[in-house]
Amino acid sequence: MKLKFLIFALTILITDSLYSQEESKDKSEFKEKFEAANSLMDDNFHEFAKEIWLELVKENPENANINYKTGYCLLKSANNKKDAFSYLNFAKNNVNERYFPLDYSLETAPIEVYYYLGKSFHLNYKPDSAIFYFNKFIESSGKKHFLKELVYHDIKQCEIAKKQLANPKNYTLENIGDIINSSYSDFSPVITADESMLFFTSRRLRTDTNQVSNRGIYSPQDGKHFEDVYVSYKNFKTNQWDTPELADFNRPNSNQATVSVSADGQFLYFYKDDNQGNGDIYISERDDINFYSPKKLAAVNSPAWETHVTTSIDGNKMYFVSDREGGYGGRDIYRLVKLPNGEWSQPLNVGPPINTPFDEDSPFLHPDGKTFYYSSNGEQSMGGFDIFHTELNEEGKWTTPINMGYPLNTVEDDLYFTTNADGKNGYYASSHEGGYGEKDIYKVLLGDDKPSEPLAILKGYIDPGSLPQIPAGIVIWVYDLTDGNEDLFQQYTPNRRNGSYVFSLIPCHEYLVEYTQNEEIFYSTEFTLPCESNYQEINKVITIGGIPLNEKDTSSVDDANSETTTSTVENSEDYIDSETTTTTDEGHQDDIYSEEDMPHCEDGITREDIYDIEPVSFQIFYGYNEKGIGSEKERFNKFIEGIDEIIKTAGDVKIELEGSASTVPTKTYQNNKNLAAQRTLNAKEILKKKLIALGIDISKFTIVSENSLVQGPRYQGDYLNKSKYSKYQYIKITAF
Repeated sequence: MKLKFLIFALTILITDSLYSQEESKDKSEFKEKFEAANSLMDDNFHEFAKEIWLELVKENPENANINYKTGYCLLKSANNKKDAFSYLNFAKNNVNERYFPLDYSLETAPIEVYYYLGKSFHLNYKPDSAIFYFNKFIESSGKKHFLKELVYHDIKQCEIAKKQLANPKNYTLENIGDIINSSYSDFSPVITADESMLFFTSRRLRTDTNQVSNRGIYSPQDGKHFEDVYVSYKNFKTNQWDTPELADFNRPNSNQATVSVSADGQFLYFYKDDNQGNGDIYISERDDINFYSPKKLAAVNSPAWETHVTTSIDGNKMYFVSDREGGYGGRDIYRLVKLPNGEWSQPLNVGPPINTPFDEDSPFLHPDGKTFYYSSNGEQSMGGFDIFHTELNEEGKWTTPINMGYPLNTVEDDLYFTTNADGKNGYYASSHEGGYGEKDIYKVLLGDDKPSEPLAILKGYIDPGSLPQIPAGIVIWVYDLTDGNEDLFQQYTPNRRNGSYVFSLIPCHEYLVEYTQNEEIFYSTEFTLPCESNYQEINKVITIGGIPLNEKDTSSVDDANSETTTSTVENSEDYIDSETTTTTDEGHQDDIYSEEDMPHCEDGITREDIYDIEPVSFQIFYGYNEKGIGSEKERFNKFIEGIDEIIKTAGDVKIELEGSASTVPTKTYQNNKNLAAQRTLNAKEILKKKLIALGIDISKFTIVSENSLVQGPRYQGDYLNKSKYSKYQYIKITAF
């Protein structure tokens, strides 16, 4: 009996020892994981720490300390911020004011859990609940707590959020899709004024073959893939972005990020860090295909951190972001002005009302030179960075900045806002629900009510026509003919990827534009911009090899997918109300130069000289929302007879099409650009149907240019004022 007892007791001792060893082992593993996750948190590697805390909280679901740390890391993570709520909400029920963060044995949460639970409510668009827990944190913490200053700031942002959520703006937001956006963070979009090129920054996994992949390579600052610059080109035939390409100047193991591009796409500005938390701004010039030879922007860079830059359309003003000493707080926006000697001035802090004691970032100066966009995480933000805009008044001072409101702005960071030339299409980066990754690039339609200053844009693209691709050696020359002069205004090498080009012009000036290849002129046009213009957009497609009239339409540049640019004409006359239609034979007559597919001519001798061709044109002016030929059948038939004579003389005919819309708003066609493009397309269809009806061989016709314009004085609610607007509402067909 005694032996049995001894055996039983020994068994108990051995079992207890084994259990004790196992328990000791479990505690050791728990401690090891706890300390590893804490260490990662200290180094701001919250994404990696999060995975360990999620493992530990699964094993210890009742541990308030582990729940708190899990929620904290989720709150700091890229894609799981809203998941933090359940963990923080549990942890708040067991708070310890004597909390020590490195004590793995604690099963209580610190008072900071009230603050971060408030942040969680804020991110879940519940500002009232957020304010409740922010105040609870204030009551529980001491006067010198490190979060005290932030919590008062957060409360003010929650109050702004309540106002913005109660009065949402009528914006149309559109995620630009998975051709551009990825499962990683995609941000900082910059576009040319004509929306032909989109540059952006991405932390995606690189799959390029010409450079080292970034698989397994992470930034020591945040544990994510390094930032790289990508570029996508607009396909004008489909109106879609092409697959992004990695910019040539990207380097492995460092961050490169887009910050700005000149309106014409000739110069790209980008950020590059030194892996020490600071960085500089670089500039790269484009040849006809790629950007090359990046150089530091000496006038901007300093030992501090420079993150963003924007320039005026004429290149004489520059705004940039820096956290250098002497600012108003955090990152501020500074200004440079180009001096008469071509050098840049010393940087000047733009001051209030733009800069605040908090951070300002990602400035963008609209091509009108007076509308300024930027982001701020100041007290007027609804959470994180919000996008603001301000205007330069007549006294040269910035007006009180206006928060652009919800849903463009959110309770998280909204940055990198930029627009096209007319200011109606904006692009920016945000973390809206339903996106592809941490941050996505969005397009926002701002509407037709956006005021703009006098500005004219000549844009378009070179169409290779019957040629396999856009040839090299094309240069566009713009001459200012104002006051009888012939001064070179600008020269431009179109982008060979999609043939795009863009120029900013001055209202009330006369211009000559020459399109050349290897210094030979293949097309030219001359025009005068009205003096009373608000915003004018001249959209000109130039065909190198020519496109037969019976081939697929290529006139739609901005709205290739809209219903308004793909409709067909039922009748060749396309009758409209004749009472609101006026007609004239007048209008500017372009100087037409020889095409490369024309018979060889000696220098200075054109096709018209060889065949003694007299160009003929037809032009008709409209009332509101009109687009067809109307009752001008007799005059149009005479125009057709003139075309027939050209064919009999020269064997073929070249066609120029031009459609124009005034600034009078149109609901039928969505916007004035659509209406102008539709008028151009309509003129083509009417001409084609008429020629077919008369048995004229349309294979003899080649379109060499298609032009869509929006022009005229600013609309003042007086659409019945025909004398004011009708001269900017027309179609014109020229044959030669």
